[in-house]
Amino acid sequence: MTRVRRLTLLGLAYLGFLAYIWFDTISNGWGWGWALVGTLNLTAAALALLGLTWLVERIARRTRR
Repeated sequence: MTRVRRLTLLGLAYLGFLAYIWFDTISNGWGWGWALVGTLNLTAAALALLGLTWLVERIARRTRR
């Protein structure tokens, strides 16, 4: 799978999670603040996971040489 296709799928999954967070939070009456907190938490977790994936790939590439 090409890198662009993978990034597109990751972006769509991220937007889907955000839509779920906002829909579920607003429909249950929690308010905009909690939806924003959920968005920030998901964004931080996604960035941490992408960073960890990048680090593992980098280490794996260097040890193959």
